[in-house]
Amino acid sequence: SSAASDVYKRQDIMSIYTSQDETQVRALLTEYGVSYIFVGSKEREKYEDSLNNALLQSLGEIVFMDEDSGTYIVKVD
Repeated sequence: SSAASDVYKRQDIMSIYTSQDETQVRALLTEYGVSYIFVGSKEREKYEDSLNNALLQSLGEIVFMDEDSGTYIVKVD
């Protein structure tokens, strides 16, 4: 893969975790064939207050949630 496509992919991944636009996020999830979204300490550290937890959790069923660490996994509808 070219360097340019890697940059776009990184931007897309950032958009999935930070965008407040559900339509955009769902389009990216479909484009990349994403079935599960994982949010753990690395994601929280990287995106901090920009992390769109409410939107991510609304995209499907929360199949794993660790209250202590805040880690969760969403199975995308």
